[in-house]
Amino acid sequence: MLEASDGAEALKIAANHKGSIDLFLTDIVMPRINGIDLAQRVRETLPGVRVAFMTGYTEFSGKNGQNVLIDASILQKPFSRSTLLEQVRNILNTAPRRSAEESKVD
Repeated sequence: MLEASDGAEALKIAANHKGSIDLFLTDIVMPRINGIDLAQRVRETLPGVRVAFMTGYTEFSGKNGQNVLIDASILQKPFSRSTLLEQVRNILNTAPRRSAEESKVD
């Protein structure tokens, strides 16, 4: 597990991490770089990464058309550990997100 104190640190960690990242879990509202911008930037370098957002704001509780929220899970706060573990298990049991490049048919 990799941890970061904010979005800027998360970008650095993701960029320098030599192994794979199976799931990127971030809050939507954060200082410096919000979670949506952070996920978008991480997906530029790791196009297949699965993304899960957590939020206490109800306006983010459904897919609202923002591109980065597509193919992402949203976990509404407050949640229990068992809910978090169940969500992570469900996400990891799905196929990784395909990038636009991988989705092209030859």
